Amino acid sequence: DLLGENPNFYYNGKWYGDLDDAVDDACDNNGGTIYLKARAWGYDSAEREITISDGVWITFQPYNSGDEVIFDGQKNTYWFFKIDDKDAHITFNDITFRNGGDGSLASDGGAIRIIHGSVTFNNCIFDNNEAGKNIAGGFGWGGAIFLDESDASLIANNCRFTNNKADNGGGAVCAEDDASATFNNCYFEGNTAPNGNNVLDKDGGSHTFNNCRFIGSG
Repeated sequence: DLLGENPNFYYNGKWYGDLDDAVDDACDNNGGTIYLKARAWGYDSAEREITISDGVWITFQPYNSGDEVIFDGQKNTYWFFKIDDKDAHITFNDITFRNGGDGSLASDGGAIRIIHGSVTFNNCIFDNNEAGKNIAGGFGWGGAIFLDESDASLIANNCRFTNNKADNGGGAVCAEDDASATFNNCYFEGNTAPNGNNVLDKDGGSHTFNNCRFIGSG
C-alpha cells in the first residue's frame, strides 16, 4: 500500500509506515527530505491523496540512488499529491507516477494537482494517468498534472509524459488561471485529449518548452 504498515519512508532520522505521517512531520518541522524505499506503491482503499497545505520545502526521492520508486494508483479514482500553499516548494526526484485516476471520478490532474505553490520534477515519469469529466462536462483537465491558480508553478526537468489522458484538455498537463509550467528536456508520447494532447493553457495559463521531444500530435 502507498500507506503501508512496514517502515518504508525515512525522514529526519525516523522510519515511517505511513507516508502521510512522514509528510505531516515534515510540515511541522520546516520541511526537509523524505526518502522512499524502492517499490511500486499502491493505494490504501481507505485513503485519498496526500495533501501538502503548509509553506514548506519538501523533497521526495529514493532512499538509495538508483532505486526504482513507483506510485501506482492502480486506476484508483484519486490523484497522488495535492499541493495547496503559495509558499510550498515541493521537489520530486526520480519517481514514477502511473495509473493515477480512472476517469470515473470528475477530477483535474490524474496524478498531481497543484492549487498553490511551486513544484519541481527531476527525472520523473508520468504514465497512463487520467483526468475524468463529470456528467455536465466539467473537470477533466490535465491527464497527469493540473495547475489551478496564478501562484501555481511547475518545472519539469528530464521528465517523460506517456499515455496520459484528459477528457477535456491537456492530455499530459493543463495550466489554468495564470499558472505557469516549464518543461526542460522532456519527452511526450501517446498523450490524448480533445484539446491539447500534451499541454494546454487555459484561462491565462502559460507554458514553455525547452529542448523537448514530441512523438505524435501535440
